[in-house]
Amino acid sequence: MEANRGWEKARTWSDETTIANHESLTLRAEFDHDARHRTDVAWTFAAYENPVGERLWHATASATTPTELVPALL
Repeated sequence: MEANRGWEKARTWSDETTIANHESLTLRAEFDHDARHRTDVAWTFAAYENPVGERLWHATASATTPTELVPALL
């Protein structure tokens, strides 16, 4: 997150998930700390029409996704 200044990181109340919101409030990345298996979804990325609008698209990545791909999605 330090390299992407437009993003703000927050932990959820349960500490199972870290969420990053873009300053535009239309992009969101969610990391599931409890993803234990190679096929579990670890990352979910989403883009929204506007801060309170409909989701335009989303993508998921498993624990086996190359780490180089995650910054590219951000």
